[in-house]
Amino acid sequence: MKNLKYFISLLVLCIITTNVQAQNESELTESQKREFRLRVKQKVEEFQNGLKKIVNNELSRKARTEHVANTLQLFIGEGEKYSYYDEELDRRIESNGVKMQTSSVNQERTQSQLLKKYIYKLYDPSTGKSSLPYTKIQIDSASAVRVDNIYKVGDHYECVAYFAQKFIGYRDGKVWYSDKTGKKIRCFIRKIDLPTGEALFEAKLGDIYVLYTERLFR
Repeated sequence: MKNLKYFISLLVLCIITTNVQAQNESELTESQKREFRLRVKQKVEEFQNGLKKIVNNELSRKARTEHVANTLQLFIGEGEKYSYYDEELDRRIESNGVKMQTSSVNQERTQSQLLKKYIYKLYDPSTGKSSLPYTKIQIDSASAVRVDNIYKVGDHYECVAYFAQKFIGYRDGKVWYSDKTGKKIRCFIRKIDLPTGEALFEAKLGDIYVLYTERLFR
């Protein structure tokens, strides 16, 4: 009986210790949170800057093609299929690729498409052209990037970043369409263990959602 009580006590202690360790591992220091937010903010700014260069007609075809590749590398799966852990469903989800919502001041509903498809509409490296009905496109940042709380999901961390961008489409030197769109983007932070024993935290961008769209020029 004493052995049984001892075994039960030891088992309970192990469970408590394991739970405490798991809790401690999931908690981040304020310094780590600041670092993660800064890294995510930099990624979102790189994304916006990448779009700006992709649509720049003054850059060479080679340069614009490189910016397409570099922009896709900012995202989980790099525009291709990827999998992630869904905490609510408690299982891994297979995704066809990062998705991006788009909107228009002329339509109430938003549309969702693969990010890679959206970027290739702006500029297709295989043709050297945009499939959008404009002779010139301008995309610029319209607000500072804001990053919300970082939390642990399965084997990685997640957060949401908020930003706004301006889109202007020209035809024959005149503004044909313009808007300012507020967006939020899902962000992933994964821990990578290096052979040296040190750890590297990698930030990747995910799905993008539209929050609002308003006319830029009235």
